[in-house]
Amino acid sequence: MRPTNHALLATGTGAAIWALSGELLAVPLTFATGVLVDADHLPDQIWHFYLKRRPRCFIVLHAWEWLVALSVATVFLSFPWWTVAVTLGYATHILTDHHFNMPHRWGYFLTYRAYHRFRIERISPDWRIEDPLQALLRELRFRKDHGDDSQTVPSDESHG
Repeated sequence: MRPTNHALLATGTGAAIWALSGELLAVPLTFATGVLVDADHLPDQIWHFYLKRRPRCFIVLHAWEWLVALSVATVFLSFPWWTVAVTLGYATHILTDHHFNMPHRWGYFLTYRAYHRFRIERISPDWRIEDPLQALLRELRFRKDHGDDSQTVPSDESHG
């Protein structure tokens, strides 16, 4: 899912939490945890495009294990608004990514990726890693059509 879509969904989720809790800070907190998770793509992109190494799928922040930990913490702390905001922001990101990116059914488990040594072809053969500069430029461009003109590299390309 594109970062702009994550931003819209996280903002809406944060607004709902604000409406229910009365805490305005729920909006930026939910936004942050619903969008900034994607920063973990940068190491994968640098690894492949700049260090010229075989594509890997580290994305350490994209993991169901983190959602379980956040959910347990939210329950343990008796549902304070800020843990609800963090957990729901993160949950919207992981749920939509897993649905729209369609990895292997276990692909969003960090333990599964580690077991397979983060080899992208074992986690999701159709996964593509975008050049970071091209991805950033594409997100910053205003586009009327929703076509995807990004330059991607197939996961089976063998580098270093």
